[in-house]
Amino acid sequence: MGGYLLLFPRAKVDILFIFLIFFRVFSVPAWLMLGAWFALQLFNGVGTDPTTGGVAYWAHAGGFVIGLVLCLPLFSRLGGPAFWQRTHGRPPHPEARYVTARSRIPTLRRKSASAIPLIRRKK
Repeated sequence: MGGYLLLFPRAKVDILFIFLIFFRVFSVPAWLMLGAWFALQLFNGVGTDPTTGGVAYWAHAGGFVIGLVLCLPLFSRLGGPAFWQRTHGRPPHPEARYVTARSRIPTLRRKSASAIPLIRRKK
């Protein structure tokens, strides 16, 4: 992720937001999402008790930094900031477009409470 951020700082990342029954997909800048993710890994790594674990947080943060560092030679071979000017800081594929459509799954009408027969318990 660090290498992706270095190569394509103006990319968009699609986020699926779910709140109870409401859901929506929206795009945010990659630098914002990846920066927040990296900060979250650092924050959780610092806040975790060393005796109970927390290794995964540090592994994710370290992988991010190592990915960034290992992509530096590739970035310089591609031309550095000139690569950003050629690509406008975006990956070579078009942004995704999501179309919402009605489902073909049939829906059932709810029965009213008076239409549902009461079940009597046996004594």
